[in-house]
Amino acid sequence: MSSERPKKKAKTANNAEVSIGGSSSGGIHLTPELIARVATFADAVCSPDMMNICLAVGPESSRTVRHCYLRKRKRFLRVTMMEFSQRNISSERACSNHLAWMKVNADWRTLAVRDKFMEKLKLACKEGGPDQTAANFVHPLIAFNNPAVAIQIGLFDSLKHIVEDKGIDINSFEWTPFNSTKRNHLLKHAVFYRNEGIFKYLLNRPGIDIRCNADDVDEDEDYPLFDIHANDVDANYPLFDSLLWLSNDEGSLDSAFLKLFMKHPEFHINGLTFHFSDSAESFTPLYCAAILCVRVLIPRQFYEKMFQTVLQGTQILLSAGANPNLRFLPHCASPIDFLRSQKATAQTGELHGSRLEDFEAREKYWDEAIALLEKHT
Repeated sequence: MSSERPKKKAKTANNAEVSIGGSSSGGIHLTPELIARVATFADAVCSPDMMNICLAVGPESSRTVRHCYLRKRKRFLRVTMMEFSQRNISSERACSNHLAWMKVNADWRTLAVRDKFMEKLKLACKEGGPDQTAANFVHPLIAFNNPAVAIQIGLFDSLKHIVEDKGIDINSFEWTPFNSTKRNHLLKHAVFYRNEGIFKYLLNRPGIDIRCNADDVDEDEDYPLFDIHANDVDANYPLFDSLLWLSNDEGSLDSAFLKLFMKHPEFHINGLTFHFSDSAESFTPLYCAAILCVRVLIPRQFYEKMFQTVLQGTQILLSAGANPNLRFLPHCASPIDFLRSQKATAQTGELHGSRLEDFEAREKYWDEAIALLEKHT
């Protein structure tokens, strides 16, 4: 390395100075708008470049940078959804990015929500298939036009606009989330993505049908009566029954959703409120829980976590005043008598869908379910 002192750099012809966001007598003037143009080359979704630029110019100028960077910049949303689809960012981060974009683009309702695009997405969700489903639309505006995606990332204002101003049918099965082909009721989507606020909002909407199914299953498909799956892939259950056994990642019941559901004015704890699956009869909530308990116990493949979540839901109903001895019709058994009779039939090996060896392996679970109801007789 040379020990000579470095020579002075030559000055420009006009002795130009560089300033950021302020005034100068001449030279290169980097305005916040110009910085924002430069920032468009940064990946604001997945790298700290944009944040570093804002920190460098200070809070006052960074507001201008932020505004100029995000104004009508759909690429920011496209990259956000691309990263979300690849699971590189969380739903919370995707939602935060959308909210930042919406704050700058206050006219997002007219800028981002498009009737023709909504119809295109609805048709794609309905037709399904890898090339047609909306799950594969990596579109910057999908969260503003697909209510299931809005629920998926927790974008409440977008969902509210689609529901209230666009007037979508909240009881239909027209929408699939991003990277999914499952057409569920919007309430079911809210439960699946653990969004209590959206669940409560939808539940309180006029015209919500709390008796409808949670899933859309092709009527031409033949699903065995007692075929119940841990992830609810093939089962077609009413909303209430799904709430009784949908658990979180720890295998515990998400009781907050069930308790909110029970507050609906059409929910009657000892009334003939619900149908169960393909049955034409109406049942009390506790009787539905008893039926669901049996359906969990008798298949060849048994999921203990699912059984425990059903029991947790049953406990919530009993604590709310559900009567295990109530005969909802003169010729029908009470919930506790139904469980006892089903156990007796299974014990003989004559219960449809159940094998004697399965009953013997699960007898303690039958007893646990019956004992729970007996404690409230």
